[in-house]
Amino acid sequence: MSKRKAKQEQEAPPVDETEAAAAAEPGIEEQLEQARKQSEENYDQFLRARAELDNVIKRHARERGERSKYAAEAVARDLLPVLDDLDRDGSRVWRRFRA
Repeated sequence: MSKRKAKQEQEAPPVDETEAAAAAEPGIEEQLEQARKQSEENYDQFLRARAELDNVIKRHARERGERSKYAAEAVARDLLPVLDDLDRDGSRVWRRFRA
């Protein structure tokens, strides 16, 4: 036997190993299917998390706008008595100078 032929025989798997590899293929296909399912679940979770983040950002922007709106109202409500007092006092002063 030549060295080349002996080397080919060593590299080529025996028939029994080939059959064993063929029998293992459904396991590989099952693993592939499980990986696909896991990938789909991960993608679904990603989409849900992204939608939740978008909702949080929108809610934060809306609440920030409402806070600034109501903060201005609170300041105006707190200043209203002060402005009324100044208006009354200014009227008294004006009347004194007119008289």
